[in-house]
Parts: sequence; structure tokens; C-alpha cells
Amino acid sequence: MIHLAQDDLCRLLTGGSRKAHLIGVAGSGMSGLARLLAQRGHSVTGSDLTEEPDIETLKHSRIRRFRGHEAAHVTDPDFVCFSSAIPTDNPELQEASRRGIPAVRRARALAALIPPQKAIVVSGTHGKTTTSSMIAHILCVAGKRPSFFIGSSVPVLGTNAAIGAGEYFVVEADESDGSMNEFHPEDLIILNVEAEHLDFYPNLEAIERAFEEVARATAGRVIYCGDDAGAKRVGKKFKNAVEFGLSERCAWHAENIRGHEDRTGFDVVCEGKRLGRATLTVPGRHNVSNALAALAATIPHSVDFETAASALKTFQGANRRFQKLFEGGEFMVVDDYAHHPSEVKATIEAARQKGRRRVIAVFQPHRYSRTKALHKEFARAFDGADRVLITDVYAASETPIAGVDGNLIAASITKGTDAERVMYEPDLWRLKERVGSEMKPGDLVLVMGAGNVYQVSRQLAAELRVYEDLKKIVSSKTVLKRYEPMAKRTSMRVGGFAKLWVEPATEKDLAAVLRYCSEGKEAGTPLEQKARKVTFVGRGSNLLVRDAGISGVTIHLGNFNKIEAHGDRLHVQAGVRLKQIAMTAKKESIAGLEFIEGIPGSLGGALWMNAGAMGGAIFDVVEKVRLMDMKGEVFEKKPSELDVKYRSCKGLVGKVALSAVLRGKPGKAEEIAATLHQYEKKRWGSQPAAASAGCIFKNPTTVPAGKLIDELGLKGTHFGKARVSDVHGNFIVNDGGASASDVLNLITIVKDRVRKERGIELETEVIVMGDESW
Repeated sequence: MIHLAQDDLCRLLTGGSRKAHLIGVAGSGMSGLARLLAQRGHSVTGSDLTEEPDIETLKHSRIRRFRGHEAAHVTDPDFVCFSSAIPTDNPELQEASRRGIPAVRRARALAALIPPQKAIVVSGTHGKTTTSSMIAHILCVAGKRPSFFIGSSVPVLGTNAAIGAGEYFVVEADESDGSMNEFHPEDLIILNVEAEHLDFYPNLEAIERAFEEVARATAGRVIYCGDDAGAKRVGKKFKNAVEFGLSERCAWHAENIRGHEDRTGFDVVCEGKRLGRATLTVPGRHNVSNALAALAATIPHSVDFETAASALKTFQGANRRFQKLFEGGEFMVVDDYAHHPSEVKATIEAARQKGRRRVIAVFQPHRYSRTKALHKEFARAFDGADRVLITDVYAASETPIAGVDGNLIAASITKGTDAERVMYEPDLWRLKERVGSEMKPGDLVLVMGAGNVYQVSRQLAAELRVYEDLKKIVSSKTVLKRYEPMAKRTSMRVGGFAKLWVEPATEKDLAAVLRYCSEGKEAGTPLEQKARKVTFVGRGSNLLVRDAGISGVTIHLGNFNKIEAHGDRLHVQAGVRLKQIAMTAKKESIAGLEFIEGIPGSLGGALWMNAGAMGGAIFDVVEKVRLMDMKGEVFEKKPSELDVKYRSCKGLVGKVALSAVLRGKPGKAEEIAATLHQYEKKRWGSQPAAASAGCIFKNPTTVPAGKLIDELGLKGTHFGKARVSDVHGNFIVNDGGASASDVLNLITIVKDRVRKERGIELETEVIVMGDESW
């Protein structure tokens, strides 16, 4: 592989427009570099495996992006750029080597873009993104027009990287791979130096030497944190050093620190002189320290204190740095990049400042090597959390290490505390379900990690936004519940959570919910769209909800429970139980509706699938149906207009039945009672008493499904805790503790056997709904 020296690359980039190809371009660091190159007038292409959050901004920067890594993506660039996350056997790197195209690491390319500006380099084990963001924001507010490169998007700056026309270039330097020595700072900020990235460095001493090397290359000041032992050991070796920190012995320090929920105020003192009071809207004492570093870096460069303090007051933080994704009266969800014990501890302390009832800490360890080296330190870092939920390690291209997983940290925590306070769940989405179901009003959920755990916080936030929105548009009598267990809402007694359960009190409330969900169906992010998806559930008698539960808004018309008799007609709302219809018909001496007693569930569900029993089907007696569409509009339809067929009613797709008029005929109460008794006796004599979802399969035209299953000797067949009933072959029962997966696997076993033995393709009659995966 051909490598370009930094000086050669600098000359190349200043000698006219060049073509650059970036491998791993969707990551926050590489996407920032891509934008800088494009803004300097260079032509940029890139490739990546995944759709990271920054990918949309690349499109706006006219950067051509390829999905995946293939040799064909390397067309005719002047050089190829790659990050440390890219392995040496990457096909695009290999293609560049084969064709003699120079390859450079990200840090070298970034360093080559800095001249003729002066670099203010922010370094440290953690806190770099926030501090570099603060510095860039202060310089922008002061009219200094800096260039900047930051490791995450910063809302107040509008991006994470941009070229400015000013004197300074603010750079967040990455020490993880030894490439920090590419920079030659005007000023260097050292926030902290701790044992980190031990997959690359052999020990802490080697890490300190890396920081010392950059400090020796610094033309101006080495600004170091005197509260951090490692930073102090490095910084005090240099004559051009300036010390900052919370301790009064530091040249730049804070006094009278007062923190309350969204504000932290402090007095800034420099060399014994009180400059004034500053206020932060980002919480935590660690951010006071970061702000001191930013002030020490900018005020000596002709920025007055009042301007700098004003900028700090409007600073809202960087993405994934104590980022409030949701804040409402009941809940708060915060997302943070913390992946080192010191970061975790400081972030939990900042969460405590919010004054919420509980802090629920959710953590995804990052890298096996870090987890192995620091699991005991991680355990102590969670002392400030009321509840700790830990998932498995995000590998970040590392090879797994035997015996190292998220449980290593969880087990270390439980050694010194109540075991019920801590939970380990290796599956990220099952963890999210657990968090969502455990949240109580007053909780702050703090999601931390440098991997893909941010997906959990964003999904929770999207769900909570819908929950809070619906609270505002429905009456107080409408029931709203989060994470309602569908196992208690279905006769099979299985299924995951309905993320948002709604029982509208009135048609007006129902219409408001449907309009809200319909209007937002195409708006917002895919997660927000998912959170507004509508599902209707009746009494759950012919329903199988998957273990992953139901995303979005699940509507149950349990309050629509009125029934009135008008001659030989019954006017029935959708939430009325079918058994109640039969009993009311008997009371009013209306015959012809007795078969309904044999159908479990409510009228709405029966209409949806044209449910039947004892030789009759619900639409045999329906005169008209009152409907509402997804925009809240109400209208009526006759059965002939609804495309009614065996066990289906296609005319109800995209609509909900509000009520129906059922047509009977005059009859005698004693005869109706006798028929009901006959049907009831037949039903209980042929159907199992155990928990089930009714008939699982539709009857084929040639033979009843139950008889077919019985003839093949499949009664008693089981998978997990699910079993084909010994009483009726078309029933699958829950023997206690069955999962939806158990039932679905058993359905597949029965269908495969019937297909193989009889050549018949069984169709499920039971409605299967919910998310197919976690």
C-alpha cells in the first residue's frame, strides 16, 4: 500500500481540485472529513456498510455514496482515505493498493486540511466532543468564523464539520489509534488521560507518552485539567502549560457552583481575578470543567468574557452527549455516548441533577478489550443509578474474548448491591421492552454506549411523544396505557407488549386518535411513523400476538358496549361481548341469533373475520354496519358492500366497525333458551377448557381441519409449552408458560405434516399480529 506523507498530502490538496474516496464515509468522523474536503472544492465519493444518521447530510453536500464495500467503488481517485475501523483486507483498500493509489488515514487527511489556519486541538479520554463544540460555538458567536471538526453533530452549529474563513481550526483529536501525533496545534487542550484503548496501548504510561508527543509539537499553550491525575502528569512537564479545573489551585477555576435541573451557574476565576458568572444548560460538574477549558482556550484569543459566557448559555450540547430525546411531565429519556467508567459516573451524576424520581441506567459495553480491562471500574460507576440494565458488548470490529460479555459488568455490580437492582439482557430489543415496561412516572431513562444502543433511546422517545400527544387530544375518560401485556388481553394468554394501549371513551376520542395517527403516518422519522401505526384488538379470543408485541397504537373498543333492542333488531356497539348479544336476544324474545353464543369475543372482532359457530356466521344476521375510516369520518355500509367471505371481510380493511344492526325474528323465550342450552352443551363437549385462541385453521373444502389433524395422529403434539388439544384437533392450548413462538412453531409442524401426508395447504384462521422480530 502506498502512503502519502502529510506534507505531500497538504501540497496535493492545495494544488487544485482533487478526487478523494473515503471508506467508511457514513460514520460521524469520516462524514465530517468528507464535508470538509467538499467545502475545500474537492470531489468526494465514499462507501459504507450501514445507513448512519449522518448519511442524509452527505447527500446535501453532493458527496456520492456507495452502499457496501466493493473494489468497483474505487474509480479514479487521487487518494483513498480510511479510518481505524477499516480492516486491512477491505476490498477497496486492496484495490487501491493493487492500482498504486495512495491511501491515508483519517487523521492525516484532516491535519493536511488545517493550514493555513491555526489548530486548537482538543484531546483527552473523554469530554472532547462537548469541549470542542463549546470552543467552536464561542468562536462563532464572537464572529471569529472558525473551521471545526467535531466527533458528533452539534445542533447549535448545524453540523459536525465546516470550513470557516477565520484564523482558527477547532479539532477534536482521537487518541484511540495513535494518530493524534499528526496534529501540530497552536493550542492543545488535555481534558483527561486515563487507562483506555488498551487494545492499542499496552498501558497507561504509553497513553501518556502519546499525549506528551502532541504537547511537544504545540506552538502555543498546553491547557490541561489539574483535577485529572493523568492530564496533570503530562501538562506540568511543559513551560507553556495552563491549568484549569474545579480546584481553587488551578489558574482557571470555578467557584460558587450551583446546579438545579436545567441550569448550572458558576463564577469564573482566572489567575485570581473573578471574570464573571457563567451559566450552562448542559448538566453536571464535568461540564463546568469542560466550559472552563473552552474559556481558557478562547478568551486569550481576543474573545471577551461576556461574549463567551453568552455563548455558553445558549450551548445545548452535541448529539449523543446528554441529549434529551424526550422530556415530559411523566418521563425523560436521555441518550449519551458514555462508554468509559469515568464518563458513565459523570453522566449518571448529571442525570441526578435533573431531580427525577429514579434514574434508570441502560448501558451497552463497547469493545471486549475495554469490558475485560475495566469491568470492575464500570461496576462502581453505576453506584448513582437506581436501576441498571446492561446488554451485550458492541464489538466494534473486535474479535470476541471468551468469558467477556455484558454479564461480566452486571455480575461485578451485584457483588456489592442488591441483585434485583441489576439486570443483564443480551438482546438489545428485549432489553428495550424491559425498560419500557418498567418505566414509571417520574423516571429518567439514561441510555449510554458508543455502539447501536441509541436505537433503544430513540424508539422509547418516539413512543413517549405519541403517548404525550394523545393525552392532550382525548378526554380524561379515555384509557391510555403504556406497555400493556397482551398475555392478559388474549384468551391464549401469550404475547408481548402493546406499546401504547388506547381505550377511547367516545367516538370523538376515537376519531381524534385516528386522525392524529393518520396525519403523522408519512411524517417524521421511520421510528416516529412506527410509533403511530394503528392496530385494533377486540377481546383477543381468536388472536395470537407475537412475542415482540405490537408497535404503535393499539386500540380496544371496550367502552363501546351499548346494546339496544328495536323490535326484532338489536343495535349493538362493537365492544359488546357476543355472549351478551345472545343473552339480550333471549331476553327480548328475538330468535335466530342463538349461534352467536358459541362465538367468543366481541362484535367488532366477529365482524372483522365474519366469525361463525354452529353452522352460522355473523354476517348472516347483519343488516348494516356503522364504520369509521382512519381519518375519523363515519359512514354506514350494507353487507353487500363489504366483500364478505368465509372468515373474512375485506371491506373493513382500513376501517373500524363502530356498531351494527343485527336482524333476528320473533321467537319464544323458552325455545330460544333451549337452543342456547343445546349449543352450549355441544360447544363445551367438543372444545378444550384450557387457554386457547379458538380454531387455529380454516376448514378445507374437503374435510374439517380438526378431523384431518385427528386422523394424522397429531393430537397431543407439542412444542415448548404449546400443545395440540387432545379434545379437538383444531385447537392449540397453552399448558402454562407457552410463548407465541411455541404456538407458531407448532402451527408450522402441523401444516408441514398435513401438506406432506395429504397434500392439503392449511390456512390459519387465528389472526397473528405484532412485530415479527424484536
